[in-house]
Amino acid sequence: MHIINVLVLEDDDFEAVILKEYLEENHFNIVKICNNIVDAIEIYHTQTIDFIIIDIFLNGKPDGITFAKTLLKRTRNVTPFLFLTGHAERSIFENAKVTHPHGFVLKPFNEKELVYTIQLILNKHNRSIEDNTALNDNSSVPYFFKKNGVFYKILPKDISFVEVEGRYCKIITLKTNFISQYTLTDFHKQLPSFFLRVHRNYVVNANKIKEVHSKDNLIVLENNQTITLGRAYKNTFFDHYKVIR
Repeated sequence: MHIINVLVLEDDDFEAVILKEYLEENHFNIVKICNNIVDAIEIYHTQTIDFIIIDIFLNGKPDGITFAKTLLKRTRNVTPFLFLTGHAERSIFENAKVTHPHGFVLKPFNEKELVYTIQLILNKHNRSIEDNTALNDNSSVPYFFKKNGVFYKILPKDISFVEVEGRYCKIITLKTNFISQYTLTDFHKQLPSFFLRVHRNYVVNANKIKEVHSKDNLIVLENNQTITLGRAYKNTFFDHYKVIR
């Protein structure tokens, strides 16, 4: 399970201690608690951050809003964040709203309120990513493969891997195989983004991977089929994942 890395921007030491306690008790990893936006920006761009908690007022100024605006300018896909504030004035809310925060939590807050809000934001954010990925990948659009005069309907998710077959390529599914007149490189371009080139002879459905034996350069699929992980593709392959050691 991936641990959620949290960046906190909070200048009140007492509030920072409470946040640290609440988050760690609920298995979040606090990467850093910053009390100014300069440090927060540096941490954001040098560490892996999954979620940000931002106090709107730092040293009496709405620097939290400034920090959020900076993220919008510098980053295309902003990490989900929520604002903390002890100010309930409408003007503060309207000013903060232009940064499109994923949520607001008013001080004083309790543990469940904070944690549930974060979990709801992350669930919504993840669903949005999954929906966009599915839309962009066209992963629900089927292929029709011809074999012995019959056209077989196959969804991309049902393809385990694709391998070189002479000048063409072979599509492997759990039930049967097909030969395409595309080269492996050209057929890979037709596939959704969850298909990874792992060898000059193989493209693999990442969702079918069960294990990776790094020392042996071997990929094990759900059906216990094995695929060679090419040395030239190894670094690129692991770039698609967050490796927890």
